[in-house]
Amino acid sequence: MEEDKILDDQLRDTERDWYEPVSWWEKRRLLYNFIFVGVILLIMIAFRVGVELYGISDALIDTLIVVLIANAFYTVGWGLEIMVSYYFPAMRFSPTVRMILYLLGTLFSVSLAWMFYSITLSSYE
Repeated sequence: MEEDKILDDQLRDTERDWYEPVSWWEKRRLLYNFIFVGVILLIMIAFRVGVELYGISDALIDTLIVVLIANAFYTVGWGLEIMVSYYFPAMRFSPTVRMILYLLGTLFSVSLAWMFYSITLSSYE
């Protein structure tokens, strides 16, 4: 009698393939958040008059929303890596490629935060 096979049986073999990229990215999420929130705090200090006029509670709520959105986009890093390795098994991200994507993504996030907050808060000064 042949063993019953489930539809996702092939995914059991690839479980190790997706665990390692997720682990790599998630180990660096805390540093990403420290950098991201640190830059936001520096921006708020630089535009403190704008923050006071905009409202401190509104600025904190906006910051919470921006951080949540940034973390959702952070997940794209390991999601992209899993998709690429699933559909193109010969292409694996090396540690160097991961670090470059991590740094570029962090720089991009910080740049967007700088642009958002500087435009929003400078209009209140």
